[in-house]
Formats: sequence, C-alpha cells, structure tokens
Amino acid sequence: MRKLEFLKRFTYTPNDFYDYQMKVENAMSGDVELNIIPAEANKEEIEIQDMDGHTQEVTVQVVNDDGDVLDFYNGELNFQVVTDTSSGTVAINDEDPGGDGANVDEDLKFAAGELKVTLTYGGTWQAADTVKVTVDKDDVDIMGYAVKVENHDILEVQANT
Repeated sequence: MRKLEFLKRFTYTPNDFYDYQMKVENAMSGDVELNIIPAEANKEEIEIQDMDGHTQEVTVQVVNDDGDVLDFYNGELNFQVVTDTSSGTVAINDEDPGGDGANVDEDLKFAAGELKVTLTYGGTWQAADTVKVTVDKDDVDIMGYAVKVENHDILEVQANT
C-alpha cells in the first residue's frame, strides 16, 4: 500500500488533498502524458463546401495512465496545426491564420491541466486534405518527462456529396 493511501485512511485531512498528492507523485515517477480530444479515431470529417468558416474545438489534457487530469499543471506548451492543404487556412483562437496552406502555431498556457483551443478554417480546401496537431515545446518537460504528441489527426476534408 502506498504511504499516501495509508495516511488517507487515518487522518482528518480531506481526501482531495491525498488524491492531489498521489497525482503529483505519479507524475514524478513518469506517469504523465497528453490526451488530445478529439481522438484520432473520432476525427471530424467535413465536406469541402463546409470548410470555409468551420470551427473546431480541440482540448489537450495532461493526464496520467488512469486518464485523470493532472490539474497541478499550469505550464505553457506549443500548439501547432499542420495541414497538407495548398490554399486552406487555419486560425488558432482567432489569431492570424497565416498564408494559404501555412502551418500555424502558438505558445499556449494550460489551466488546471487542460488547454482548450478553437480552430477556425478558411480558404479553399480539397478532398482528402487533413489537419493534424503537434503539442510540444523545446526543452519543456512535465516533471522531467517529455510529453510530445506529433501529428495527431483531427480532421479530414471529404468530397461534396
């Protein structure tokens, strides 16, 4: 039995305190990763005519192996949108979408282990164009462990039906 679980049974300290401490302890031992929603298996499939002005919500969570959000993390990571379009655009949280087909990125701050991002699509897209996200920042680890997620597939453009 973990020491924190033992103490939790015999003290008057609220259980939330011990739950929080156990999350920190788990992260210190490497039990930390990023969870991106939507999952790749649930990526959006949008028809070409619906792409201009389409918005998509993306959530990034710092979690442990049990899927518990590690709410102690309030750091900053780079959120990059990678596309294979030649003339479509993407804006992160209503910032500058960049040029046609350009990848965009922003350094964004997590709040209580979670980051919510709104992507706005514009320009001209083609069938089979994809949108992927990469979350990382050079020399930034969480509790000493790298958590980079690369090319997480979140959207695919479909031909008009």
